[in-house]
Amino acid sequence: MPNPILQPGEIEAGAPPAPWLKLPESSPFADRAKRLAALAPGHALDEFLRFTAALSEAQHEAYSRMPTVALPSAEVLDLCRAHAMPPLNAANLERDPQWRAALRHILDQS
Repeated sequence: MPNPILQPGEIEAGAPPAPWLKLPESSPFADRAKRLAALAPGHALDEFLRFTAALSEAQHEAYSRMPTVALPSAEVLDLCRAHAMPPLNAANLERDPQWRAALRHILDQS
């Protein structure tokens, strides 16, 4: 028996609330580095896979050293919601200077 076509509002009514932010349980970069390194031996793309594994490992190291970056305040979030604006707008977001240190580490290691 085919599934019925849902009407507007029916999907939202039965869906559980989505989490606001779900952080990874482990470093996605470390997991990726291990997977790529394991795939490399004997593969036609061996050198490329080893390079991307090294790059992922450098990203993991940089990620591990990054300090906590301040998120927007509750007032900023309320203002953004009121005006349907993204809270982390790339056009006017002031980046923490630590991102350059992380990038420098990644480039030095790769």
